[in-house]
Amino acid sequence: MKKALIWSVAVAALVAGGGYGLWRAGAAGLDAALDSEITALAAQGVTVSHGERALSGFPFGYVLRLDAVRAEAADGAWRAAIPWTRSEAGLFGGGVISTVALDAIVVRATPPSRPASVRVQGTAARHPSPVASARTSSSRRT
Repeated sequence: MKKALIWSVAVAALVAGGGYGLWRAGAAGLDAALDSEITALAAQGVTVSHGERALSGFPFGYVLRLDAVRAEAADGAWRAAIPWTRSEAGLFGGGVISTVALDAIVVRATPPSRPASVRVQGTAARHPSPVASARTSSSRRT
């Protein structure tokens, strides 16, 4: 009886440790993919930077929060500054990634292995005037 309990605890510890190891491997892949995307955008003339990067969500998925996100065209034609973004992907969510910025803009995307589907919802303004605010919603399939 005592031996069975010891084996049960040992197996549970191995499963938990293995699950965490797999999650950490996925987290490292997510970090690398973000760095790769920032590098690819730079090659296209878009500079992207961010402040603190925090990754959480174990054991059910990944939640990536980026603070002080900035993007700017190399020619200075446009620039954007967002105080924070939060992206979530569930381990069993079919690869759908949901990104929220400012609790007003939501982007959901499917992985490349499926037909691309991006849906953007939010409030957009060209200048600070509340009159210029407009409710936007678009959907694009390729």
